[in-house]
Amino acid sequence: MVQTIQYNEEGLGIFKYPRYITENNNGDMVVSDTSGAVVVTDCAGKFRFAYTGYPQGTALDPLGVSTDALSNILVSDYYTRTIHVIDKDDQNKHCDAVIQMQHDVVDGTCSKKQIFAPALQNYFIVTNFKRCSHLSYGISDCLLINVGNKFIITSTSGETIHHIDGLRSDARSGSHSMNLSREELFFIEKDYNIVKLSKYKEKTKTTFIKYIQETDSAWRPWCLYCSQITDDVLVGMKKLDRIQGKVIRYNNLGEEIQEIQHNEIGSDIYNTPRYITENINGDVVVSDSTGAVVVTDREGRHRFSYKGHPPESKLASLGICTDTLSHILVCDELTHAVQMLDKDGHFLSNLLIKPSGIVSPSCLCYDVNADLLWVGSDVNYSVCLYKYISKQDLLTDENPEYEDKYEE
Repeated sequence: MVQTIQYNEEGLGIFKYPRYITENNNGDMVVSDTSGAVVVTDCAGKFRFAYTGYPQGTALDPLGVSTDALSNILVSDYYTRTIHVIDKDDQNKHCDAVIQMQHDVVDGTCSKKQIFAPALQNYFIVTNFKRCSHLSYGISDCLLINVGNKFIITSTSGETIHHIDGLRSDARSGSHSMNLSREELFFIEKDYNIVKLSKYKEKTKTTFIKYIQETDSAWRPWCLYCSQITDDVLVGMKKLDRIQGKVIRYNNLGEEIQEIQHNEIGSDIYNTPRYITENINGDVVVSDSTGAVVVTDREGRHRFSYKGHPPESKLASLGICTDTLSHILVCDELTHAVQMLDKDGHFLSNLLIKPSGIVSPSCLCYDVNADLLWVGSDVNYSVCLYKYISKQDLLTDENPEYEDKYEE
C-alpha cells in the first residue's frame, strides 16, 4: 500500500461506494460513486471537485467512467440514458453536449448510433434589442433577429446592418423568413398582412397576402417559413374564437395551393402554430402551443406529434429548425435545452448550451452551407453560434484545433 484516499481537507468522507474508477492524463483519479457524483482527486489524493449532473440541481446516477486523449471525463448516466462529457476541471467546455447512444432493434439485432451534438465554435452578443424571439439566416452571411415589433439585420459577427419596423409584435413566434434563392424577405406586419421585400435592405415592399378584417377575421397568420425546396411560403394560422390552427401553403405568386389542418380521422392536429419549418424530405414541421412538434408529410398527412422525452414528460416547444441530416431541433422552455430528434420523431440527444452563454433558448436557425447552428434567447438577449463537429472531422486537417490528437 502506497496511498489511501478517503477524506477532503475538512476531514469529511468524499466517497460513499465507489462503483468505477479510472485515471486521467494529468494524474487525477476519477471515481463514479453511488452518492450520485463523479469524484475527482489529484495525484496527491487532494479532493478537487465532485460533478453531480448538469444543469445544477438535477440528479446524476453515474455508472461507467473513462477519460479520453484530451483529458475529458465521460460518464454514463442511468437517469438520462446519456453519456455526459466534461473537461478535466468540470466546466463542460469540450463538447457542450451530451452524447446519446441510441439502440435500434432491427430483425432481432441491435445496432448503435452515436450522435454528436454541436460543439461551440464562436459566440457574440447583439446588444441593441430587448428580446430575441425568432432568427432567420439571410444572404451575404446576414442574420435576421426578431426583436418585438421590429427585426434587425446583423452580420454574423454581430454588427447591426439594418432594421425594419412594423412587424407583428406577438412574442415567441416565427414572423419572418428569407427565400435565399430569390433574395426575398417575407414577414407578417402588425396589421397581419404578409409582405415581401425583393431586396431586404430596400424600404419598398409589396403585399404578398392581404389580410381583410371583414372576411378573414376568424383566422390570422401567426408564423411563416419560405421553403428552400419549392419556393412556396408556409403560413401557420391561428383561429381567434377557439383554440384551433392550420397551415396554408402558398406558391410564390401568393396563390393558396394546400391546407393542412386535420389528421386521417378528421381531428385537429394544431392549436396555435408558433414556429414552422420544412425538412429536406419535404415534411412540414410545426412547433405548436400544445407543447408538441407536429410533423406532416409533403402531401399534408399527419406523420407524428413529438411531445417530449421520455414519453411521459412534457414539452414546451418554441423555435425549431432542421439540419442537413434531416434532424429536427426544437427549443424546450421546460428543460432550457435544445432537443434533437430524427426525421421520424425519435429522441436523439439534448444539446446542452448553457455553458456557452444561453440561459433559455427560444429560437433557432441553421446554415446548411456551413453546418452552423444559431441559437437565440429572449431571456438573456444573446445569440450563440455552434458548429457541427463529427468524429471524422476531428481526424482531418479541417479542424486544426484537434490536429495530431487522434489516430485512426
